[in-house]
Amino acid sequence: MDYFTRAWALGELTDSEFDGALANYHDYIGSFDPNSSVRRFATAISLNDAWVDRFIFRPDQLSLTLLTGDIQRGYWSTEINYVGARIVLGEDALKQAVQHRPTEIWYDEFSGRPAHMVHRFLLVGPHGTEDRGEVHIEFEDLNFSETRADGRMLPSL
Repeated sequence: MDYFTRAWALGELTDSEFDGALANYHDYIGSFDPNSSVRRFATAISLNDAWVDRFIFRPDQLSLTLLTGDIQRGYWSTEINYVGARIVLGEDALKQAVQHRPTEIWYDEFSGRPAHMVHRFLLVGPHGTEDRGEVHIEFEDLNFSETRADGRMLPSL
């Protein structure tokens, strides 16, 4: 993770380092064309505390389904489809996340530039109880959709 490291998530940075990482990331996302899929995703959907539901990985394409949201916003089944995808780090962690439910995405971030992007996740057990690894997905583009969920419950596998 470049911006939202474990040290950042655990509050191990000074206030200025913490705020600086957040400001730098917002500046980075803000530098994208407003119509870019990454900027639209990063400014519309929070993956903080999202639960990993399932994923399908085929050559050059990865589909990831998450349970996102909170009590205030409501809960959503969020599907992210990565085009030209490759799991650079954490394929086993992603498989384990589906099997050991719920696994939370503690924080996520994007890096790179369009056509050469990476989406990174910090995974933890429920309520941050255990480190479950990191996932890095390299991709060319992404699209996403949300469908209202009945609550904070993962469907059966």
